[in-house]
Amino acid sequence: MEDRDLKTVVSEGRREWVDISEDLHKPVPASKIDTKRKGGAELKFVPWYQVNRLLHYYTNGYWHYEVTGKEIIGDRLCLTVQIVIESQDGKHVREATGSETLDTDSYGDFQSNAESMAFRRAAARFGLGLHLYNGG
Repeated sequence: MEDRDLKTVVSEGRREWVDISEDLHKPVPASKIDTKRKGGAELKFVPWYQVNRLLHYYTNGYWHYEVTGKEIIGDRLCLTVQIVIESQDGKHVREATGSETLDTDSYGDFQSNAESMAFRRAAARFGLGLHLYNGG
């Protein structure tokens, strides 16, 4: 899958869930994967904007997400994100959480980092990038 392919959609209209799910479970192309160092280890991940593009591509744009929960626990902001994919067969929903310390010194601010984490995890619950959680 090349970048130019992601500027459009697979086809027109809503797709069948089985086809969307199959596509979401495919390994993410290497060109869409970034790496970061954490605790001396190099971790592979799919940036939120690539997740956004892949969801749009595989669903023909029939998806949306929202932050459904926000809570401060100790020194952490915890967010819950819900992704809804609309297929010919109905709506499919996944949620996940993400958190970040309020005094983060990493790239980005605590809210955008927590939201990005929750968004990527919710997408992984659909299968997107799930292979990376196993050391892929």
